[in-house]
Amino acid sequence: MAVYKIIRIRVHDADGYAAFAEAASAATARHGGELLFQNDRDATTRILLVRFPDAASSWAHYGDPEIQQAVAAAKGSFTRDVVALEGGS
Repeated sequence: MAVYKIIRIRVHDADGYAAFAEAASAATARHGGELLFQNDRDATTRILLVRFPDAASSWAHYGDPEIQQAVAAAKGSFTRDVVALEGGS
């Protein structure tokens, strides 16, 4: 069953966030994730909707070592809230 992640990111430092975003995008693809929506209106608040094929893929993405390194390296440049919902196809 698919898992949908709704992610709200508040950017405090655009350069620091950009490095994280690049690593996160690569990890999303690596774990079978698909970006369904990304707002483009506000540079300081990002809203993303990402679909993963199943819960195992979603958890693997969350725990991906590259993402964890990128989060640590970008500490203070953004804050995020993540909601994961299981369902759909």
